[in-house]
Amino acid sequence: MLHELVLRPVTIPAAETLPAFLQPLIDAAAAGHVNLSPVVAAVVQSFGFDSMTYGATAETDARPDHETRAFVYTTQPRAWVGRYDQMAYVEVDPRVQDTWDNPVPLVWDQTSFVGRSERTLQFLAEAAQHGIRSGVAMSFHTGARRHVVFNLNSEEAVLSPVRRNHIDRSLGDIYLFGTTFHAIFLKGSIEAGVAPILQGLPLSARERELTACVARGLTDEDMARVMGCSTATIATHINNARSKMGASNRAELVRLAAKAGFIKL
Repeated sequence: MLHELVLRPVTIPAAETLPAFLQPLIDAAAAGHVNLSPVVAAVVQSFGFDSMTYGATAETDARPDHETRAFVYTTQPRAWVGRYDQMAYVEVDPRVQDTWDNPVPLVWDQTSFVGRSERTLQFLAEAAQHGIRSGVAMSFHTGARRHVVFNLNSEEAVLSPVRRNHIDRSLGDIYLFGTTFHAIFLKGSIEAGVAPILQGLPLSARERELTACVARGLTDEDMARVMGCSTATIATHINNARSKMGASNRAELVRLAAKAGFIKL
């Protein structure tokens, strides 16, 4: 577990219309339970998966010079989350890259990404060592410059036709689970002003590199062209760096990173 969700009491509108399997989650949120992990784990396991990751970029201030910040909640081991961050695996993680601008859920296993880059295969091999061998990934926009990535992960390496059919029939409920969790996290944490759980963590090598590029005046397009990736990937790294440093915008990120010794001006 990277961090327990810091939660204020949350009431979900029209909760009575949601499926019964979400009621324990809704009740825990309404009671303001800080530790949602047991309830979340039970829902995840009911779908036949072993872990969950929720990531959101969200605007936390209405002023025009403030940009989005990154928020993360996961039931995965701390060691893997730290490794994922330091290796900048978000750049090659197919669960992110293949759903970022695609609303269709991705059902995947170890046979899904044959022929990808060596770095993608490295990520998949290392993820498999941490029990992430298959799963469902989905991404959705929720307005106000918010983007959400939601993953359910399994230790099962290859999904049988029967298992795939079961997942396909569960996709609607999985999507409701993701959007309900997002509503809880949004109202009980993000909009309540709770700091992102990334705050205070050290910048990864990639984040230091890109922060130095920001200091030199490079645009996201410039950095994407040099690194051979998308501008969305660049923005994700910079949002993560801003969240870690507690910076409201890129100028403040540069100042704080320089003060902390992460970059030289």
